[in-house]
Amino acid sequence: MSPRCQPVVFDGWRSISISLYMTLISMFSFNLLWVFVDVYQMSTAAMVGLVIYGAMYLWLRRTIPALARAT
Repeated sequence: MSPRCQPVVFDGWRSISISLYMTLISMFSFNLLWVFVDVYQMSTAAMVGLVIYGAMYLWLRRTIPALARAT
C-alpha cells in the first residue's frame, strides 16, 4: 500500500498567500519595467523624428525659402 501524504509546512494558507502576493508583485514590476522600456523607445524615436524634421526644415529654408514657409 502507498503511504498517506503528510501535510507539510508550505501547505498552510499563510505560505500560499505569500506566494500569491510575491507572484503578483513580480508580475507588476516586470510589466512596469516593459512600460518604462517602451516609453524610453518611443521618446527616443520622437526625438530622432524631431531632429530629422528640423534638419529638413533648415535645409529647405536655405535652398527653397518659399517652400519652407508654405503651410
